[in-house]
Amino acid sequence: MSREDIPLDFEQQAAYDAAYKALQQPDRGPFCAPIPTLVSMEASVAGDNEMNEFPVTIITPTKGHHALSRAVEGLDGLEKEEASLKERSSLAQQLTQIITNQPYTNSEHAIASLHQAGQVVPRRVCQHPFRKNDIVWVCRTCQADETCVLCHNCFSQSDHEGHDVAFYHAQAGGCCDCGDPDAWDPAGFCPHHGPNVQCTPVEVNAALPTGMVHRVRGVVPAAIDWMVQVIARNAEAGHDRVHARPNKSAASSATKMQEDSESAVDRMDVDVEDDSENTDDSDEERSESMAPLGLAQQSYAGTHSNPLGRPHVFSPEAASSSAAKKPDAIARFHEQRAAMLGATGSAGHGWYLVLHADDIHSSTQIADAIREFLGTSNYYTDSLLQKVIRALRLYGQLVIWGNLETVSQIGATQFHLWMDRDGVACGRVGAMMVERFNRLTKHRLFCGLVTRDELMMEQRAVALLQWLSEVARSCDPLCQAVAECILPNRHLVPLLRADFKMSARVTKAWYSLLLTLLAVPTFKSHLAAAYCDTYRYVTSKYARGMGVLERSGYTLSVQFLNRVTYVVDLVKGRDLLGKLGKSLLETMLVACRSKHLNGRLDPNHFVLTHRRYSPCISDLKCVLNVKGMPRLFACKGGSFLWDWIDTLSISQQMDPQHWRTWKQGHVEDESRGWVGAFNASISLGSLFERLLGWDDNEQSPISDPASPLSKELMSCSELSYHILLDGVFAWQK
Repeated sequence: MSREDIPLDFEQQAAYDAAYKALQQPDRGPFCAPIPTLVSMEASVAGDNEMNEFPVTIITPTKGHHALSRAVEGLDGLEKEEASLKERSSLAQQLTQIITNQPYTNSEHAIASLHQAGQVVPRRVCQHPFRKNDIVWVCRTCQADETCVLCHNCFSQSDHEGHDVAFYHAQAGGCCDCGDPDAWDPAGFCPHHGPNVQCTPVEVNAALPTGMVHRVRGVVPAAIDWMVQVIARNAEAGHDRVHARPNKSAASSATKMQEDSESAVDRMDVDVEDDSENTDDSDEERSESMAPLGLAQQSYAGTHSNPLGRPHVFSPEAASSSAAKKPDAIARFHEQRAAMLGATGSAGHGWYLVLHADDIHSSTQIADAIREFLGTSNYYTDSLLQKVIRALRLYGQLVIWGNLETVSQIGATQFHLWMDRDGVACGRVGAMMVERFNRLTKHRLFCGLVTRDELMMEQRAVALLQWLSEVARSCDPLCQAVAECILPNRHLVPLLRADFKMSARVTKAWYSLLLTLLAVPTFKSHLAAAYCDTYRYVTSKYARGMGVLERSGYTLSVQFLNRVTYVVDLVKGRDLLGKLGKSLLETMLVACRSKHLNGRLDPNHFVLTHRRYSPCISDLKCVLNVKGMPRLFACKGGSFLWDWIDTLSISQQMDPQHWRTWKQGHVEDESRGWVGAFNASISLGSLFERLLGWDDNEQSPISDPASPLSKELMSCSELSYHILLDGVFAWQK
């Protein structure tokens, strides 16, 4: 697929260049707002001669627990401070000056000017993003479906007398649909939204600074290009530095890695490959291309105690002289990997280890992993670690290692040698970081290893996305301009692919912007296409334990999978139904036992115990609720039917029970496997009514005669015959 281009005239190209230059400016000072961290984020470290006493860190013997307690107390109120990051950062001032061609005293002044433009040019659709505990109103008389809602402000100013209404307190996510005729009856709109509040082009030009909309079309492509080329790339690299193992060609590529190491460290601006064509590749097929410098993606199927990612197995050939060089080559590989990590960290002004939240580990499991990570020089109480875990789940991530922790391990002299790129010091720091994050990965926790420069870029990305949201919310012309400059394959696909690897701070601001832009129908169709193209890849990561559902792109699907037009286009052009069925099957296969253990689903696997299949089930329900979609279940030309049969086949006998005679006595300990098996059976069973909600004479919703989904529709009797012959019979054999 060719890379999408955005045609820019001279003025827009100048705005693009100025915006990209502003985004690339390095930050060397302190962070504009506190970030979720348990460690110090100071930019500089004093030398041995300058230190009156050694700095106290969370791993300092006998004092670390006090430092950890103070760090946890300092996390209170971070969300409010981060919400104002756009005002604290100078980025909003610089970018607003570019689009308005007017000077501002500070970022707060610049953002106020955007609000002023919004007051003159009203918005057609509200799109107010819901925060936790916001009041959300439901009117069953006005809503197009059960997902359509109003915010409290719009509901209070609209007429719903005699309607069937209710309200609830929101979780984070979702937005107000007031003003959207596809989601809400126009009679139920408030006076401030809807088609009657649109302004004429003359009124828009009079309200906004001259050329503002025109220059926005130059700044926004620069901003999202930078997000893809820098932020998404950094997120992938940060993940792969930790969750990587030598691939099959590791030994043979060791020499090449050494030759390429310096160029890899110094390369600061690399184009991101457009991988929209490869969204359905398997992990194994993509591992080599994803992992930098000869490192393949970590496998979570086996033990993590072996740093090579493979179990130790005795081999008689290993004692022969012909194979004696292999361990040496692998040892050199790890030495060069450590040296490379050290060099990259020194170039980026230090390493910081970021622990990401997930919902497959219990509090006890996370506490045990953190205890092992911090070491035995302190006694960390259960209550203190529970506070750490609550903060981790609240913010989505925590920085748990920084420069001062490195200093406490190697000393200030060695630290400054490392910063000066001394080879020995780089190798020592790299090996130390590998040993430290292995303490977490062997518990199957997900981490990212990032430099201080990358953390500063991450903060800049949050401020950028908050500013873009302010621009889009200010008025419809600017919202339209922002939406039209974010392209599906060039921008949306790579950012959605990096969903679970990007910082929770970045994804929160990113999804807030996407919710705002969904008021533009064209953008909604682009997002739906990108969501479909990346579905199998993202779901494969979620099935293996990465990410938290409520912080993921899955929360966006309800915005377009309940609309007939979008669903029909996705099913016809992108095989949405087939991808949903394949993703559900592949998710269940993650929980399969090996063949010598009967090959059945393991009901105690986290896929079943934590319902990692639920996004596939939810999205299938949305699609099957669309008129005509259930008829495609009986289509011979589609893949969904056969994937569904395979899913049911492997789901048989998930938790088989065996009778005991009275002579064997009572069951001493009942397995909890029945819970996972029961919930999976309920979820799969909930689809049957929707799958079979069609008549034999019903036509396919796909009218294109060239599409395989428009023909070969089986009747109910034919479907039963095929399931019995090709499904049940094959499974029984």
